[in-house]
Amino acid sequence: NKARLNKVDDASWIDQRVANNWQDNGIKPSAVASDGECNRRAYLDIVGAIPSIEVAAEYIKSRDKEKKAKLVTSLVNSEEYTKYWAGIWSNLLIGRQAGRNIDKRSLQKYLRDSFAENKPWSKMVFELVTATGGSTPKSLQAGVPFNGATNFLLAHMNDGNVPATAFTTRLFLGVQVQCTQCHDHPFNDRTQEAFWGVNAFFQKMRRIEH
Repeated sequence: NKARLNKVDDASWIDQRVANNWQDNGIKPSAVASDGECNRRAYLDIVGAIPSIEVAAEYIKSRDKEKKAKLVTSLVNSEEYTKYWAGIWSNLLIGRQAGRNIDKRSLQKYLRDSFAENKPWSKMVFELVTATGGSTPKSLQAGVPFNGATNFLLAHMNDGNVPATAFTTRLFLGVQVQCTQCHDHPFNDRTQEAFWGVNAFFQKMRRIEH
């Protein structure tokens, strides 16, 4: 398999944004993290586990100037990375306990495959909200293509697909709109009309049993 990331792009613009935020808010930044701290935090953030003593010691002893970039690249190319983030996102998309007729393992497979190929977020969101096909591999027996991504919307297609509207806008647009299904929001410009406009898209979706 080809490595998903062969290099780490220049991220200095992120550093500058953070520095500007410190200055704007009068914040004094913490001291630079030690190699041991950096190694541990990278593991926890990227694969959700701490490194072994041997791995941490090797990193700390290394004098390679590119070791931070190589560490991050190695972690995001690991199987642990795809499993960890598939677990996080499946919980966000359908919850820790999958509802009736929802196959969480199939959704996790879709997510693992997507992270493994470094699929763009825009493409993943499109695939999740427009998914068609069978929600489990059993659909192949009926001649229906298997698509684990279908489990996202299947988990929320109740009550007039209102949950699908609320989950999609919250997870992918970063806005809470569920209260506007009844009235315009009193504290911002979100409207009831906008809520039902988004909902109209999901109203066209149907679940078919095989």
